[in-house]
Amino acid sequence: MNKQQRLIVLLFTVLLILGFLLTIDLPFFWDGMMKAGRASWIYDNKFSSLIVPTEINSGHPPLWITSLAVFWTIFGKTLWAARLLLLLVNWGVFYQLFKLCLKLFDPKVAIWCFFLVGIEATLIAQTTNLNNDMMLLFFVLFAINALLSNKWLWYTLALAGVLMTNLRGLYCTLALLLIHILLYRKQLVKASKMMVAPYLIGLALFVGF
Repeated sequence: MNKQQRLIVLLFTVLLILGFLLTIDLPFFWDGMMKAGRASWIYDNKFSSLIVPTEINSGHPPLWITSLAVFWTIFGKTLWAARLLLLLVNWGVFYQLFKLCLKLFDPKVAIWCFFLVGIEATLIAQTTNLNNDMMLLFFVLFAINALLSNKWLWYTLALAGVLMTNLRGLYCTLALLLIHILLYRKQLVKASKMMVAPYLIGLALFVGF
């Protein structure tokens, strides 16, 4: 990255930290409260199982709620610890989005594209919501960047994250597979025996769950 691009990374980092400080006491709400309850069960039972009881189980994979329980274990079972996890996820989303814009557009155009997407109201609102939506978005953007860079190990980790964050990850994985096929047909990604492995590993984890 050049100096201008590093300044942009610094800028959105500062803005995200400011958002963290302004919302540090904003509680869980809507279905985020149910996910907090599941995270509490994992925390209270000292990670003896990542599968919560049927009466509080919605069927979603446990990556988000387990991450919450891990942060509570490290920093204490506090609201700010949950907000810290969301801050890190939010930073990852904007960093992956910025990288994607730089890959797809001329550098000067990429900055404006990043700015226009970054100020979109729904995206900004989600940065304040203690839910798994931003984590799912992070892994999807991470997967696209890894795919465009032909980095199969990172793509495997990203797909595993997509599938273990939310049931909607199945649809995201299907969309990523179609993007992969299109890029391959256009010869924009390299042919490799490793191309199939990320899908097999990710689906094996999901089926195992």
